[in-house]
Amino acid sequence: MKHLLLCLLLVALLAGCSSVQSRIKSRPAAFGALSEKDRSLVSDGKIREGFSPDAVYLAWGREDEVVRGSAKGKPFETWVYVAYDQQQISTFPIMPVRGRGYGRYDDYPVYEPVYLTRRYPYRSVTFQGGRVVEWMDSTLR
Repeated sequence: MKHLLLCLLLVALLAGCSSVQSRIKSRPAAFGALSEKDRSLVSDGKIREGFSPDAVYLAWGREDEVVRGSAKGKPFETWVYVAYDQQQISTFPIMPVRGRGYGRYDDYPVYEPVYLTRRYPYRSVTFQGGRVVEWMDSTLR
């Protein structure tokens, strides 16, 4: 169980390794097409209404989900960014097998923690006509 959690954590860390600076470096033309004020926003990891999908990608990175739909006859696309939270909810007894190196404690159960992993959206941005029309960021204070 511990190995699975470590593997999942490693995959999550590797998937989210891009930074604003690395994304700007990978798409210099998109960054150069922005106004000075917008380049400053992107460099700070911020977005605004009217941004293009390229500008949002530079500021926030790759989305985790894309939701498409229609509002008042106009198509829209929403990018959703998700995060994970883990909380220990209890412990679960696991009975050791005799002779497997548990020494003198062979007769006692080993308690392993049980975790609840919660997946939740922490950012979203909606585009209509290729421009940001609304956005939400729960990390802002």
